[in-house]
Amino acid sequence: MKTTTLDEMNQHLDDLGLSKSMEALVIHSSLISFGRLDFSIEALFDLIRAKIALEATIFVPTFTLKLTEEDVFDVSETPSHGMGVFSEYVRKLPEAVRANNPMHSYTGIGPKADILKTASETLSFGQNSCFEKMLELDPHLLLLGCPFHHGATHIHQKEAEMGVPYRLWLDLKRKVRGSEGDIEDITFKYYGVRRDIEVNWTPARVIEHLKAQNQLTELPLDYGKSYSMRLFDLDLAAQNIIKQDANGLNL
Repeated sequence: MKTTTLDEMNQHLDDLGLSKSMEALVIHSSLISFGRLDFSIEALFDLIRAKIALEATIFVPTFTLKLTEEDVFDVSETPSHGMGVFSEYVRKLPEAVRANNPMHSYTGIGPKADILKTASETLSFGQNSCFEKMLELDPHLLLLGCPFHHGATHIHQKEAEMGVPYRLWLDLKRKVRGSEGDIEDITFKYYGVRRDIEVNWTPARVIEHLKAQNQLTELPLDYGKSYSMRLFDLDLAAQNIIKQDANGLNL
C-alpha cells in the first residue's frame, strides 16, 4: 500500500486550491484513499489551518445515521458514524461546537462555528438545517479522498428545498439528552428515499455541470479522488438540474 507523506499532502492541498482567501471550509474526508499516512491527524489539521484564512472556520460532518429510536443522542459524547478519523478528531477538540442534531450534525472550529447552535434540532435538511446555516457563510467544500456521492450531501438540502418525487419526509422517533442530563423524546423529520419506487440516485449531472462551468477541481489518488468547489456552486448546480428535471438526479 502506498504511503503518503506530509509533503505530498501539502502539495495535494495546494493543487486543490486551498488558500488564504477561504474564510469557511467544509471538509468531508476518507483518508484511506491516501493509503498509509506517515503523519498524525493533528498534523493534517494544522496543515489545513495554515493554508486558509487566519480567522477561518472549519466544519466537518459528525452524522449519527445509525442511531435507532432506542439510542440516546448526546451532543457532547455521541461519536459520529462512518465520518472518518479526521471528523472525530475535530469533534473532540475542546473548542469544537457541534449542532444538537441527532442525525445530521456538523461540528465547527473557528469564530463562526456558533452558527451551528442556531440550526434545527429536528430536521435533517431544509429551513434552518445545518446545511442552510453553513451556506450563509459561502464556504468552500473539500472532499479529501472522499467519493463525491458520499461527501456532497448538501445536494439533498436542495432536493428538500425544491421537493423531488423520489424522496419524502419521514417522522422518526429519537431520544436526545438535554443540557441538564434529562432524556427527551422528539420527532425528527428526515428527508429520505422512497421505498415504493425504484431510486437510482447519482450526482453525475451535478459533476458534469460543475466541470462545464470550471467550478470543480478533481484530483486522482491511488485509491480514490479528492474534489474542491464552492458550496454555493454545488447548491446552484443541483438547483438548475432539478429545476429542469425533477428526476434529474434519479437516473
